[in-house]
Amino acid sequence: AADDVARAVMFAYQQPQNVCIREIALAPTKQQP
Repeated sequence: AADDVARAVMFAYQQPQNVCIREIALAPTKQQP
């Protein structure tokens, strides 16, 4: 869902400047919300 993507982006954004996040991989699961 869009909020999952937003949460991942915010996590990366909030890391200290000395942290380098090169890739975030999001994949769907078969779980129902």
